[in-house]
Amino acid sequence: MKRCHHQGNQVGIFVSALHSTELIRGLTHDFYRYPARFSPAFARAAIELFTEPGDLILDPFAGGGTSLVEARVLGRPAVGVDLSPLATFISKVKTSVLTPDELAGAKRWNRLVLRRLHLWRKGPKANGWASDGYHRNINDRSTWPIRKSIELALQSASLLEQPRLERFIRCAVLRTGQWALDGRDRIPTASEFRTALTQNLQSMIQGAAAFAKAARMADRSSPTVGFRRTLSVQADAGEISDLNCFENRPAPKLVLTSPPYPGIHVLYNRWQVLGRRESPAPFWIADEPSDVGAADLTFGDRRIHAESRYFKEVERAFASVSEVLDRTSIVVQLVAFSQPTKQLPLYLDAVSNAGFREVYLSGTNGTRHWRGVPNRKWYADQWGINGSRKEVLLFHKLR
Repeated sequence: MKRCHHQGNQVGIFVSALHSTELIRGLTHDFYRYPARFSPAFARAAIELFTEPGDLILDPFAGGGTSLVEARVLGRPAVGVDLSPLATFISKVKTSVLTPDELAGAKRWNRLVLRRLHLWRKGPKANGWASDGYHRNINDRSTWPIRKSIELALQSASLLEQPRLERFIRCAVLRTGQWALDGRDRIPTASEFRTALTQNLQSMIQGAAAFAKAARMADRSSPTVGFRRTLSVQADAGEISDLNCFENRPAPKLVLTSPPYPGIHVLYNRWQVLGRRESPAPFWIADEPSDVGAADLTFGDRRIHAESRYFKEVERAFASVSEVLDRTSIVVQLVAFSQPTKQLPLYLDAVSNAGFREVYLSGTNGTRHWRGVPNRKWYADQWGINGSRKEVLLFHKLR
């Protein structure tokens, strides 16, 4: 890999950021704890090393939108693609530059919420969300107070006449619902939920204000671009080349992503309530119905012997990505494996078959960087494999 004029010290910063163990926070990054996120510090360092302001960035597995948030405040337009409508919802909220009036509206709603979320209040009438199964495993004696509190909050949010503000409030409810229900041994009380919701919303308002300020500063200092600065698209990564958002635009300079990991079961589309009781409640809260299954989001299923589908899907996805790139584009990705010795060569073969060649960071003498994954909650598959505790950093360019 040839050195860019702004490399040098930036390479050292990039490598240090790769190994960062800082908590994921700041700006809008902590709006929702989406599984398998990479750190904002790593995304920022990669964007600053491999692109200039105005360059287009693509994340074909956008997840919680970390790369999109960092691109926005660094003055780079970005396209994030994810098959999950929940991921797209979260990315849109995180990258929305809210106006002062919208933030004031969120503060007003926050002041009123404690008075509205009492269990004696009449809740909304039964709707299709319940009959379609989105309330599964949140209807028993311990969880129904949280479910009703969420219903009342969503009912109040739906009365707002500002779509972006309603999405923002929904995201606050989503974040609080995750805190209350996902992976907990004890479900909090309705009173505790109300308190947490107001605290989360206050924190999110501060983060959204900081993000808006940084984004507007980036707009003033960055080259003018003739298309939307951040675009979140719900789509299959294998169909990226068919998206019209790449028409009449320069090729992405950087593809920055973290694809699904082979042989590792991660619950992208469910919460685990009181043990292993899975609930699709996040889609209800986000108002994003979904027929996308876990196997589609992970390129396989929970069984290790389903790997063959995974590598076929990797090849299909990167073949599609290759069609929107050019010779100056670089792909930077973090990947983990349940069985690295076996699976890494297969993964590299799949990316190679899609039209790419592996390249290496300047000064590394052709070696790859591995990092330990700090504080990540894994839903390990039934084989109990823990090789996913390490990720490898890979670089590719078109052949």
